[in-house]
This record gives sequence, structure tokens and C-alpha cells, in this order.
Amino acid sequence: MLEELIIAGGATVVGAMATEGWQVARDGVVRLFRRGADDDEEVTQIQGQLDRSAARVGRAEDAGQARARLAPLWQDEFEDLLRRHPEAAEELRELIGEISAALTTDQRDRVAADIRGQVQHVTTHDNSSAYVAQGGDVHVYHRDER
Repeated sequence: MLEELIIAGGATVVGAMATEGWQVARDGVVRLFRRGADDDEEVTQIQGQLDRSAARVGRAEDAGQARARLAPLWQDEFEDLLRRHPEAAEELRELIGEISAALTTDQRDRVAADIRGQVQHVTTHDNSSAYVAQGGDVHVYHRDER
């Protein structure tokens, strides 16, 4: 359960980089690390790391790829924090919710895909059918009813 929280935290924070929700994410992460910091220098380092990470996503040709490379870094940071301060787990859960609320639906879907691997939305209209597969094949055989 804690591992899932760490993965979700990393994916959510990097998912917010270069979006309208970034300031909410940045402020929340700083607040979380300030709570567990032994000194101000540690918080300053986290702020710098956040800013460098966000800048990397902002200037990347492929922001998704940049986020994918940064997620493990932030997962490591959250893991270290929770190892030292296990009581911060609930704050991290709350922060994930705050960040998610600040993102658009598409941005939340991207974060969910980063956490779970894939997210797919299928909508049909006017008696149409949709044949969907994730990671597999779909074989559809129609019979002529004449």
C-alpha cells in the first residue's frame, strides 16, 4: 500500500509539471518536505530540484518522456521522506488529491496512465459498437442475418 502511494505521488507531481496545476503541486511538495526536514537547507534543495525538474519538462520536445524519466526520482524522494517520517503518508495522500483537483481531466488521465500503465475511454453513439483491447487482440465475427 505504501509503495502504491509512493508511485502515485511521483507520477502526480511530475504529471503536474508544465501545467496549470504546477504551483499547487510545487507548494504542496515543499510544505510536505518542510514538515520532515531536518534543516532549511534540505527544503532549499527540494525546491531547487522541483524547479529543475519542471524546467526540464517545460523545455522537452516530448514532455511525456521527460515526465517518465523524472517520476522515479520523485518516487525515491517520497520513499526517503516516508521512511524517515511515516506519519507523512496521509499528507502525501491529501497532496495527491489537491494536485489532481488542480489538473484538467486530460491531465488527470495522463497521470492515471503513468500510474497504472494505460487509461482508455471509449464512447459510442447512435447504436454503434466499440471493440476494445488493451494489450491484446479483438476478433469480431459478424453473421449476415439474411
